[in-house]
Amino acid sequence: MQSLQSSRQLFTLSATPQVVSIICDRIKEADCAGGFILDGFPRTVAQAKMLDAMLAEANDKVKFVLALEVPDAVLTERICGRWVHKASGRSYHAKFAKPKSLKQGMAPSVKNMLDDETGEPLMQRADDTEQALSKRLKGYHSETVPILEHYAAVVKKVDANKSPQEVWASISATLGLRDYRLWAIAAMAAAAAAGGAVALLRSGRLRGATRAAAAV
Repeated sequence: MQSLQSSRQLFTLSATPQVVSIICDRIKEADCAGGFILDGFPRTVAQAKMLDAMLAEANDKVKFVLALEVPDAVLTERICGRWVHKASGRSYHAKFAKPKSLKQGMAPSVKNMLDDETGEPLMQRADDTEQALSKRLKGYHSETVPILEHYAAVVKKVDANKSPQEVWASISATLGLRDYRLWAIAAMAAAAAAGGAVALLRSGRLRGATRAAAAV
């Protein structure tokens, strides 16, 4: 699954049968016996219907949809302010996690956004620009948001325009978990910090779902 996630085009409708087939094989493994989480798939109603058909063959279905909601304006600030050190993967933010080189009043640039440890220039991902994000958000609202209507009977929404701790607590309460520090739940909260997220859960016992989150 990791190799598929490295390319956005593999999540297009034409590749959906391949993705669904991989999910079908993966959820047969023991650590998915109690349930599993899908984060980032399906991205369209057409993909959701293919997923539904696959689950129906196993007398199963999507039983819970968690939507982490963040206003577009907030997403723009969060995403377009991200900078990374390519060699190490260390991440920074022009407002929320500034490198030492960015002094008060400076506008972020390749000259003043430097890695704290090496002093090397940081970089922005090509899709972390306002122009690219605008296209991504249009696609999200036109293609992904309708999934919430498709699964309306099992959708729960969480306001993710809050601190990570508050988001974790809200998810915990929504899912009925006592320990909201579970890494899978933290991962979903982190996804909300980067963009609106829709996570599908098929779970009889969420304990199993947390272990399978990264794999599926």
